[in-house]
This record gives sequence, C-alpha cells and structure tokens, in this order.
Amino acid sequence: MSFASRERTQNVRRVIIHHTAGSTLSGALNALRDRGLSYHVIIDVDGTSQTLVPYDRVAFHAGNANDDSIGISLVGNMTTRQPYDAQIATLQKLLKEIFNSFEIMQVLGHSDVGPTQCPAFDVTPFQNMLLEWNKAQYEDTESPEHWAQLAFDQLLNRGVTIHETRFNDPMTRGETFSLLLNVLNALD
Repeated sequence: MSFASRERTQNVRRVIIHHTAGSTLSGALNALRDRGLSYHVIIDVDGTSQTLVPYDRVAFHAGNANDDSIGISLVGNMTTRQPYDAQIATLQKLLKEIFNSFEIMQVLGHSDVGPTQCPAFDVTPFQNMLLEWNKAQYEDTESPEHWAQLAFDQLLNRGVTIHETRFNDPMTRGETFSLLLNVLNALD
C-alpha cells in the first residue's frame, strides 16, 4: 500500500507531531489515501508503529512545513482523550532514533505550523527530549571552549565558513554578518 510522497530536496530539521482525529488505524489509513495525504509514521493505540513513507521522502502532512520535516501521527482523537502510554513510549523511541539520524532543530505540534488544533495534546515533553538529547551530546566535554570548537567544526563541515577563518581568529562585524547570512542560507 502506497501513500502520497515525493523526493526530499531539503535536510530534515523538524519533527511534527499529529493525531489522526479518528479512532482506528484502518480509518486513518483510508482517510489519508482518499485525501492524498501521508505521515512518515503512524502509531496505533496499542503502541505499534507503521512506516507509511520513508524518511528520505517528503510526506504530505503539514502543508508548507513538509519539506524539512518528519511527520508522526498518533491514532485517536486527542481532543477527547490523551495519548495512551503505549503510544507515548513508541513516540519517544522513534524520536530518539530520529535524533540520532538527523540534525533535528525542532519538535513541533501540527498547530505550531498551521491553523489547526492538531495534535490537541502538549508536545512540550518531546521538545524537552530534544533539549536533553542535545545537551547530552556535549556533556562529556571539558569546557565551554570545547563546545565552541565543536560548533565551529560543525559549521566548517557544512561549508558555512568565512574565507580562511580559524577557530581562535577575531572577527570583524562584517565577517560576523557574513557568517550569520551563510548560516541562514544553509538553513533554507
């Protein structure tokens, strides 16, 4: 069974969480097919997950926010109930896998990127997971200078550099503005 998708041309930067607003997996899958929509992963009420679209493709789940995101939906109408513990556990496991595979900058609810009540539950705990995961990446380092060096090295690896800048070189305002512009362009 195939769901709407297209080739991905942007890096994954966000995870967007949804609810299906319907009570059954089969009903959600039929609605997606009928509407030409898709999620990357859907999590049923018992916590089982089903991949609908591979992460290397764009799924159609959040309008203009599709290109740089992964969409995960929980089966159920969260305006009338909260997600089940099994769904939360699976979502947490998936997020950890995604954090390890992609450079995620945000975890959002669908309502954060469009005019909807979806997912109708608080995604703050999952946003905090991302903060804790990012913090853990630097916990074993020696000093703030080490963190700065790691960040600088990541910018170099991404091609966001200014001429022959080295980590300890002072920067002029013009070079700083140029670096910020390069960073913003790299995020687009």
